[in-house]
Amino acid sequence: MDCIAGNRWITLWKELQGARLDLATKLYTPDLATKLMMVENLLYIVDKEAQLRLLKLNFAQQLLFANWSHQMILLKSRQLGISTAILALFFIEAQITPGLVVAIVSHEDYATRRLLDKVDLFHRYLPEQMKSKMFHDSDNEKAFGNGSTIYIGTAGQRAFGRGDTIHRVLVSEEAHYTDAEKLLSGLREAVPMSGYIVRESTPLGDSGYFYNSVQECIESKSDYKLVPFYWWYDKSYRI
Repeated sequence: MDCIAGNRWITLWKELQGARLDLATKLYTPDLATKLMMVENLLYIVDKEAQLRLLKLNFAQQLLFANWSHQMILLKSRQLGISTAILALFFIEAQITPGLVVAIVSHEDYATRRLLDKVDLFHRYLPEQMKSKMFHDSDNEKAFGNGSTIYIGTAGQRAFGRGDTIHRVLVSEEAHYTDAEKLLSGLREAVPMSGYIVRESTPLGDSGYFYNSVQECIESKSDYKLVPFYWWYDKSYRI
């Protein structure tokens, strides 16, 4: 099944690469556009009305990927679907890239559980012919048949770095971490130049490591790309 599933991903990739992506590639690179088409046509979410549906990128999510970069800091409003979109992209990449290692870090156990549930949902509703067996399925690790692994955990539960190689990192709600600087130091050591590290959070006061990192971006003293996401990006907040 895993060999068949792998072949189906390869076939779909080639089909989408050959499809008309004119509109998408005006916003995204061709490679990213193909992956996002997979996201929108294969992955399911439970929306705010508790309805199961395909993940269709909203305005904020499109803006995120139009600004996609290897090192990003995202200052965001709540309920825009930013972490869900990043998790979806990383999930697709884990399916089509053998041996990819993804680390998702959250600020509290409840948020970690929600992210884990989203990965389970993505996998559960994949077409059967594309569904790779999970060789390890625990509360903090999803290992797939192609050798790719997604780690999901709460900040402080595991120290990254010191020999780890991680290709994709999402640090979610970083402003709420008690020791973000130590965590980021280890993660940056673990991510190669070709990898991606995305730090996102709602704001939490005018102090702390995340706040200082945002200020460094504003002052052009950082390697990270800062992208703000305002509350009015969500149509449901409009009168």
